[in-house]
Amino acid sequence: MPKDLFSIPNILSVLIVLVLLLLFIRIKKVKLTTSSMVTIGLTIAIATVLGQFKLFKMPQGGSVTPGSLIPILLLSFIYGPEIGMLGGFILGILNLFLGGYVVHPIQLLLDYPLAFMMIGIGGFIKPNYSKDTPIQSRIKISLGILIAILGRLLCHFLSGIIFFSEYAKGQNPYIYSLVYNISFLSIEFIISCIIINLLPIKNLISNFNSVNKNKARI
Repeated sequence: MPKDLFSIPNILSVLIVLVLLLLFIRIKKVKLTTSSMVTIGLTIAIATVLGQFKLFKMPQGGSVTPGSLIPILLLSFIYGPEIGMLGGFILGILNLFLGGYVVHPIQLLLDYPLAFMMIGIGGFIKPNYSKDTPIQSRIKISLGILIAILGRLLCHFLSGIIFFSEYAKGQNPYIYSLVYNISFLSIEFIISCIIINLLPIKNLISNFNSVNKNKARI
């Protein structure tokens, strides 16, 4: 039996495949409408454009953008986490081709499709505008954004400790990877929270829901 059969990259690759399969099984159960497909395409296009305007770029990948995660976050709040994860997955693939930093196939999966797919999980926490107060709604939206950022952080953190530990230069690779990724994702979190909480999310969700109901009756 080869000694490297149970190496960390090999074990991680199996886990990633299992996670992706489970996520796609969940996404497959969602029925895509014409409206949702158009919205997915529109949000991905906007996110891709915003992602090209980098306020700050990290040396081994990662950057601060003027709210490039917001379209996918809105997608997950409006249509739910499954649609958000699908949009994030496609966005991750596009970002990979538009200047991805790749050193290993597993690192590619962690830093791009899987990391951006995690943005969609923010939709698991969204406000109930018929019951929540405005403050409660903002808190729930901020928590949803935080969960999305933490999901993406986990993917980048694992990628960092396994594939970029040589850049730590004598430092603890776990601390190095955590600090490296928090340094830009924390700013993305703040930007996303400020902008999304300024947007009329309640009206956006109501309008999309009414459009979908009207199309369902036709």
